[in-house]
Amino acid sequence: MANSEELTMSKLQQLTYYICNSKMSKSQRDVVDRAIVMGILTGKLDVDSIFPPAEVDPTTSVSRFFSQLQQQGGGEFAAMELYGRYCAWCRDTDAVIATTAKFFQTLPALGAQRAKRESGNFYTIAGVDMPAGQRREIE
Repeated sequence: MANSEELTMSKLQQLTYYICNSKMSKSQRDVVDRAIVMGILTGKLDVDSIFPPAEVDPTTSVSRFFSQLQQQGGGEFAAMELYGRYCAWCRDTDAVIATTAKFFQTLPALGAQRAKRESGNFYTIAGVDMPAGQRREIE
């Protein structure tokens, strides 16, 4: 059974603040928007639909992304390009986005090699040897 509460102006203001100041995927934002509209129409707010249980550890998404990069064949990536690809992948898959610090702290433990150059930091990710027809693009 859904946990619902009376929708007050104060709760609506808190939700607006939460939505404007949090990092959410488009699908998460759509769920919140629908819940707010239904709350306004019915006067009751379905709290469970707005605050679903989140992934506890964002490093899980880093590991999944890293694994897909390996399956794709790996490669060498500029640090911020790699983080940008990771964030896009997280939005597309509704995964929790790790902070830049957490992301780059996790990479060496997964096997990525970091190289400092004059033009910036680069990460080399070794690919998994797979037949070419089985390699998958990052979703």
